[in-house]
Amino acid sequence: MGRHRTTQEKQELGEQARRLRAEGWSRERLRCELRVGDELLTQLLAGTVVPDRLRRPRARDDARTRAEELRGQGWTYDEIARELGVAKSSCSLWLRHLPRPEPVPSEPDLVVDRPEGAAERRALARRLREQGASLRVVGKALGVSTTTASAWCRDIVPPVVSPRGGSAEHVRAMAESRWAPLRAARDQRRALVHEQAGVELGSVTPRDLLIALAVSYWCEGAKSKPWRPVERVVWMNSDPGLVTLFLRGLEEAGVDRQRISFRLSIHEAADEAAARAWWARHVGVDPEAFARTTVKRHNPVTTRHRTDGTYRGCLTVSVRQSRELYQYLDGLVRALVGACEAEGGGDPALVS
Repeated sequence: MGRHRTTQEKQELGEQARRLRAEGWSRERLRCELRVGDELLTQLLAGTVVPDRLRRPRARDDARTRAEELRGQGWTYDEIARELGVAKSSCSLWLRHLPRPEPVPSEPDLVVDRPEGAAERRALARRLREQGASLRVVGKALGVSTTTASAWCRDIVPPVVSPRGGSAEHVRAMAESRWAPLRAARDQRRALVHEQAGVELGSVTPRDLLIALAVSYWCEGAKSKPWRPVERVVWMNSDPGLVTLFLRGLEEAGVDRQRISFRLSIHEAADEAAARAWWARHVGVDPEAFARTTVKRHNPVTTRHRTDGTYRGCLTVSVRQSRELYQYLDGLVRALVGACEAEGGGDPALVS
């Protein structure tokens, strides 16, 4: 248990907590600074307003509104989750304040004139099944068991019908008409943000390329470790644009292209020759100049989503005689992190 604080100490802590909160400090940062627990911090911040910069934007307001509409129409959590592509737990969080919908009425019975002959009844059963009637309804309408109805209609695939009425195609069309304008607006906003970012960046300078090279390498490159002190530049990525940026950074750092070698890593089910030729064209070298390809063996447990022609594996870029280059990139990253830590009061020694 923490030590007992006097009323005076709590008042002083409260004033300090509210002042720092108004400056935009998070609760986690306040707990560390004031050395108080979550319960006491809540008491100290009672009545304060969360700063705007700490508010989490509700990026899924449209989905939540649509979920409430569907719940009002009687949809279940499972149906709403499938329709909107969200987790069932999200539906529960959004909709727990709404009443439980009435259960969906069961499929009504059909009243038909029952033919006398077995062949005529079988033909009628098949017509009803093709129209979407369930086997239970077909059997009850013709006075036969569900097993018999199933035997008569086992080769018929009935149209898919939504539990809320209408075919599955109709439901998809309704969803598309609802969400297509929203997706178009979202894509337009994304394009505007991309354009604005490009305008703010302006022309790329040599300094920008060197910083991008260092940060990219520290994210995707091989690093020297105390138990494996190897200082050599070896970098891997599957994004063609990032590969181009990395090679431009190497060029700006004064690395001759003759010192750069390439290796492809690709799944064994993909077209290795086509992928190697594509990467060779992208980086401007002969495919025969590539090192021996690293083949990833098939793992049936892993679910691979990119199995079409756009999958070209990963490209490894290695630089020969790169000890000094590695140390230079290491120094750039340490200088960047050290400058940020100096402003924020962190520990530059955490860079590794």
